[in-house]
Amino acid sequence: MVPNGDGEKQDLFISFNGNQTSIFVKDEELMFIDESTKGSYTTSDTFENVVYEGTLRNLTHAEMLTLKNNNFR
Repeated sequence: MVPNGDGEKQDLFISFNGNQTSIFVKDEELMFIDESTKGSYTTSDTFENVVYEGTLRNLTHAEMLTLKNNNFR
């Protein structure tokens, strides 16, 4: 469970942060990292997470969520 802004736990949380979008589902994190910044991430940043690397800057939030449906099943 991921804490929300009120300190409560929730099963789903989506974070859009510039070059990285993360979807937290229960205790798992799906990370979408833009190709232009992938060199700045270390293995400790992505450890035990599902990571998609590709060009994301030209996608809308809705298109990014579509990537999740097409790539992580």
